[in-house]
Amino acid sequence: MTLKELDFQSLRQQIVGIDTPIQTPFGERLMLYADYTASGRSLHFIENYLLELQKLYANSHTEDDLSGRFTTQLLHQAEAIIKRAVNAGPDGRIIACGSGATGAIDRVQQLLGVKLPAASRSLLEELLIGFLGNEQYRALHQHIEAHRPVVFVGPYEHHSNEISWRESLATVVEVRMDVDGSIDLTHLEQLLAAQAYRGRLRIGSFSAASNVTGMRSPVADIARLL
Repeated sequence: MTLKELDFQSLRQQIVGIDTPIQTPFGERLMLYADYTASGRSLHFIENYLLELQKLYANSHTEDDLSGRFTTQLLHQAEAIIKRAVNAGPDGRIIACGSGATGAIDRVQQLLGVKLPAASRSLLEELLIGFLGNEQYRALHQHIEAHRPVVFVGPYEHHSNEISWRESLATVVEVRMDVDGSIDLTHLEQLLAAQAYRGRLRIGSFSAASNVTGMRSPVADIARLL
């Protein structure tokens, strides 16, 4: 089966568990899954393909044996496909995170130097207060608040692209929604020019689309403003 052969009904029949019965207060019913905005269901043709790959799967980046060469070639092919999809070019780099969008955002925050777990923050505050005293620590805290990085997010972000920023060293500023339900580009432009954020590291972190409504963001326009 090829993707071109898949219509909606054919794709539906490929869902793992599509005909699974469950017990309800009204007797046995077929399960109705309605949480695709959180996690999609597995598909038979994808799982079958993965099982085929498992036959020769091994650790990548070793070419001492057939299985190692096979997996390394698959990895390089996958990287090339991803680069083409995002227009990364030959000099682009891919960093594998392994835990979806949440892992990717977490890695970006680490690379930008704004990642600070709650326990680390509490320990650091305790050490600084013990060394500086309350009055000098308050002055230091005010200085940090006025100069810490600022991240601009959209009005319909996935939790992984908002809550994690609020727990970081960055100040989170939400760009409002326009009358059409999209990101207000005029508001974003005003925020980028605001005196309060000048001289600070400014980060834009916007979803390409809402995972709830499907509203697509004007990615190219946002990139030009940033």
